[in-house]
Amino acid sequence: MDQALKPNLGTSPFGPIETASGGSSTKYQNIALGRRVQIVKLIVPHEPTPLEQGKGAVHFFPGGMTEHAVIQLSDGGEGRFSVEIHPLTGKAKIHPEAYEPESLLGDPENPEASEVDL
Repeated sequence: MDQALKPNLGTSPFGPIETASGGSSTKYQNIALGRRVQIVKLIVPHEPTPLEQGKGAVHFFPGGMTEHAVIQLSDGGEGRFSVEIHPLTGKAKIHPEAYEPESLLGDPENPEASEVDL
């Protein structure tokens, strides 16, 4: 009982994805971005405005769902493209421009709404 106020949550269930034989999967290895690639903007519903500096996060949830997010990238010059993450499947869609969705929440009656405003 002397440790009751210090809960032990155990180890994280997350780790490297393994093959059926227990080896490391090569499909989901970390890939370093090019030296000139930069994250320009992060658009997520839990932030009232798009993030252009500092740290940000895209929230992933148990069961494979995530929040709708758009990550804008630059090649260090004028080139821009965006990675849009679909909330239900977690699949990514690449846009060949600096894409900004009208609404991440999809509320047609209040397209300017943010999760922060609710």
